[in-house]
Amino acid sequence: GHLLAFFRNLALQRQMVERAHDPEAEAFFAEQWARKSGSAREDRQGLLNRLELLWANPLVRRVLSGPSDFTWDEVLKDLWVALCPLSLAELGDSARALGSLIWHGAAQAAYRRRPDTANPPFFIYLDEFYEWVSPDLGDFLALARGYSVGLILAHQDMGQLTPELRHAVLANARHRVLLGGTAPADVDLFRQGADPYA
Repeated sequence: GHLLAFFRNLALQRQMVERAHDPEAEAFFAEQWARKSGSAREDRQGLLNRLELLWANPLVRRVLSGPSDFTWDEVLKDLWVALCPLSLAELGDSARALGSLIWHGAAQAAYRRRPDTANPPFFIYLDEFYEWVSPDLGDFLALARGYSVGLILAHQDMGQLTPELRHAVLANARHRVLLGGTAPADVDLFRQGADPYA
């Protein structure tokens, strides 16, 4: 793919960045090209290795390189239903990378909505959400209501979450539903959070 060629070929990178006429992209790549240390080379090689693993999966390659049928802005504006089945059993680590790209695309589209206009409400449902979101989820949870976007986040127990995600969920998720089979430690945690109403 073109993406791998871009990262492998420094001359192609310089040519494409120059043609883009984007000062931010130029500044970013100038900084990257100036990094000469061994760790910088390792970072670049690590990125290439991850991209090659992604690219090895035909389904992921088709999603990343094929023509796009929609944008996330259209999905939110026209209230489409977009189903993104990401089976860890089928896709392995590629599912996490693809899920992260999908999450960031939807979140950025939400941020592009004008909060000063009446946007129709849109809900994003994420099962096993900790697999797909980034640590800045707390910021999104705090701001999403202003963009008329709601999140329904599902997972099995609080032990699956990183400390950052756990804090974000406890601080910003307004409604919580506990189902049967909830771990006793989680029941205690939510009971403490519900005092004096529990």
